[in-house]
Amino acid sequence: MNVRIEKWEEFQAECNSLSRPKERWIFRGHQSSDWKLSTTLERTLNRLTPSDENTREAESFLLREFKRHFHRYSQSVPHEDDTLEWLALMQHHGAPTRLLDWTFSEYVALFFALDGVAEGCECMVWAVNQKQCWEKFKSELPEEHLQSLNEDDKDRRVLNWALNEFPNPLICPLNPFRLNDRLAIQRGTFLVPLDPNRTFMDNFNEPIGRNEALFKKMTIQCSRDFLHKALTELHKMNISNVTLFPGIDGFARSLNTTVLLPHLRPQI
Repeated sequence: MNVRIEKWEEFQAECNSLSRPKERWIFRGHQSSDWKLSTTLERTLNRLTPSDENTREAESFLLREFKRHFHRYSQSVPHEDDTLEWLALMQHHGAPTRLLDWTFSEYVALFFALDGVAEGCECMVWAVNQKQCWEKFKSELPEEHLQSLNEDDKDRRVLNWALNEFPNPLICPLNPFRLNDRLAIQRGTFLVPLDPNRTFMDNFNEPIGRNEALFKKMTIQCSRDFLHKALTELHKMNISNVTLFPGIDGFARSLNTTVLLPHLRPQI
């Protein structure tokens, strides 16, 4: 389902319509309404077209190299066979992976969609029914794995099997047991294509993308009024580069907004 948003109140209403009992949605912001859902690994390999690289083999190489060198930069080293945590760390530090960043907060997703967007442009916020994606994934598990996952939804053996041996294209919502700072602060999670040799959208369309009740695309017309209202309200919620990216880099990035909207500047 694709809806058009022109006012702050319309965005709130669309998101509120998803807040139903026993349902849980996740969100992703795009700075252009033309962008498709694709992972950094997919985009990296597609820089040279046509790419003859096997994506699963490329991922294995990247994982091995990252594991070999990570101890040089941190003493907090994940368990050797915790593939999901290794991939999450790679994603956090900018290596190409098949993880796609999402957030449980519609307002964090909106911030990322608006960050740096100019008046008159169109951006987009995607929403996906996380609970239904998870249930679909579980419905295709062998009985042994299903039982293990019902006892521990972070069961490393089952998640490694899903990442490496799942037989069908599908997206699955996953998060490692140990969250890094960015995942915790941004209320982040991942959608993962379980067949890495197909595009994210191919995995998404089997079958999530064929059921419009399971996802929503909110195309946002970035008028002057919308940008002013949305950035002001997000600032009131304490959603900014300062809070989402702690440290001097986040503070420096935040100045792009405070110089644009004088009423957000701190009073001295």
